[in-house]
Amino acid sequence: MKKAKATKVIVDKEDEKENNQPNVTPMGPPSSPIIPPNQSQVFLGKKQEKTEYLLNDQVVEERVFANDIRVREINNERGSYVDIRKYVFGKPTKKGVRMTKEEAKNMADWLVKILV
Repeated sequence: MKKAKATKVIVDKEDEKENNQPNVTPMGPPSSPIIPPNQSQVFLGKKQEKTEYLLNDQVVEERVFANDIRVREINNERGSYVDIRKYVFGKPTKKGVRMTKEEAKNMADWLVKILV
């Protein structure tokens, strides 16, 4: 078995002075990027004041089906929509869908093709 030879490294005095500066890392949490309030990426658990399906909606027509599922034709500032949603105790739930009238017509045509 051979023994490893120790080697001596010669360092210039100038290089040694430059390398002796301590590495200083700031303590505490890393700085997070500033996110504009309208583009928050994480839901922090704050309750939203208004949900999307309650914003200035004017109901044109409403039909109530079994299990309190309501199909509503809605007009608001963004356009005309069809809202199909389950209601519990007269309040809308998140179980539902909102689509434009054109999408609803295409879906109805598709359902008729499947069922007939």
